[in-house]
Order: sequence, then C-alpha cells, then structure tokens
Amino acid sequence: MLTIQELIQALGGPSSVANKLSDGEHPTSAAVQMWAQRDHVPWRWRQSFAKIAASEGIDLPADFFDPHSQALVGASSHAVPEGLTND
Repeated sequence: MLTIQELIQALGGPSSVANKLSDGEHPTSAAVQMWAQRDHVPWRWRQSFAKIAASEGIDLPADFFDPHSQALVGASSHAVPEGLTND
C-alpha cells in the first residue's frame, strides 16, 4: 500500500498536486508537503485528490475514505485521548 507521501510523489510532487487541486481555491505546495510529512490528506481534499489519482491511473489504498484507518489519519495529532470516543 502506498503512503500519502508516495502518492503525492507519484502525482508529481507537492507543487504539482497543489496546482492540480486548484478549482478556485487550492492548498499551497507547502501545505501539500505537510500532508506528505504527516501522511495525511485532509478530508476536505480527499475527493479531489482521489479524482486526480484516478485520472492518472494511480490506485489509492482501499481504506483511503475510511475515517478509522490509522494508516491515513496521521499517527501524531489525530489520536483520540484515552477514555474519550468520537461519538
């Protein structure tokens, strides 16, 4: 399974992804670089990111749209503190 960093590189790198996501409003290349570092594409951009990947013949991980996938939520700041739930 490709990591977010590998997907971004396969799509031409942060600048290329930022430009391809432009439809009025788009993330900066620095923001896309941060996605790669955190191994996380913000939910706001996932649908557009998936369309770009599909148009370039790049398969996304099966759990790309699974909100419970630890591989895609970024291991650092997105964890739910012990004793709390997302309910």
